[in-house]
Amino acid sequence: MRLIKYVITGFFTILLLSILFVNPSGEPAQSATLATPMVAAGNFHTVGLKSDGSVLAVGRNDENQLDVTVWTNITQVAAGGQHTVGLKADGTVVAVGYNNAGQTNVTGWTGIKQIAATQASTIGVKTDGTVIGAGYNGNYNLNVTGWTDIKQVAMAGSHTVGLKNDGTVVAVATPPGDYLNVSGWNNIVQIAAGEGYTVGLKADGTVVAVGYNDVGQTNVSGWTDIKQIAAGFNHTVGLKTDGTVVTTGNNDYDKGAVSGWTDIVQVAVGRNHTVGLKADGTVVATGDNAYQQSDVSTWRLLPAAYTQGYADGFQAGQAASAQTIQDLNSQIDGLNAQISQKGACPINTLEWSVA
Repeated sequence: MRLIKYVITGFFTILLLSILFVNPSGEPAQSATLATPMVAAGNFHTVGLKSDGSVLAVGRNDENQLDVTVWTNITQVAAGGQHTVGLKADGTVVAVGYNNAGQTNVTGWTGIKQIAATQASTIGVKTDGTVIGAGYNGNYNLNVTGWTDIKQVAMAGSHTVGLKNDGTVVAVATPPGDYLNVSGWNNIVQIAAGEGYTVGLKADGTVVAVGYNDVGQTNVSGWTDIKQIAAGFNHTVGLKTDGTVVTTGNNDYDKGAVSGWTDIVQVAVGRNHTVGLKADGTVVATGDNAYQQSDVSTWRLLPAAYTQGYADGFQAGQAASAQTIQDLNSQIDGLNAQISQKGACPINTLEWSVA
């Protein structure tokens, strides 16, 4: 009877897996690698990463910083002052745009897991937790070769910040300023660097900030339930867990006009504009639009039918799985009736729940 139990358990496991591992269209799941959509903002341009690994860009193109249409297999994007950087699935990096200080000289980079860019500099975190940089180093913001155990970096023209795996933070620049006063931070899960100030998101959803506060850009002590932060030239943005957005700091060009935004899953900040990626893959923006850097209303970074198709597929799959488990439990009850006559241990019935 023990053998029968194992056979039955195996049958149920295979059957349930075949039900659950079906994509929303009803076809068997494919092992395709897709990028997680995201947006990035430079001084006067905006970049969008699509789920198929291709890239869109709008805004100022005086240094060919928008020439990204040929890029493929991109998993992350970053926007500098007048250059654009892309991280490929194989850990290599591509870049286009202004290269006066060597900020796009990234062709030899390998084993990269995260990228960041600022006015005339580019930085990458390697899979081993070390950091590499290219471009302008006049204020020593690229003096990061001794950093280890880094999980994320953020850059501004004034300084570079690194988040370590243990939740502490390091920062570098010369001359030093209050924006480097992060040595006492802990339990940090994300960092952002604005011009002359540093912002940190804590594990409990609160936010800390140090540095310049001439226009209120570091007034974040009252923020709660934050899941992502972004910092620009002199304004700071926080994405809340409910998909709404808060801002503080300078509001020139209405770049802080985000009170009506909903269903946002990621935010990015340029010099004078703010960009938000919505759950359905569409993009919103507010602020300066002198170079059409905020013209993103037609973007869809996910396939058009993805969101509704996924929702419909999940609901259908949930109903089908619940009904299937109900049917299986009826069979288990029948088997247990036979097993009890033999004096063997009964088979437990199954439960269906969704977290």
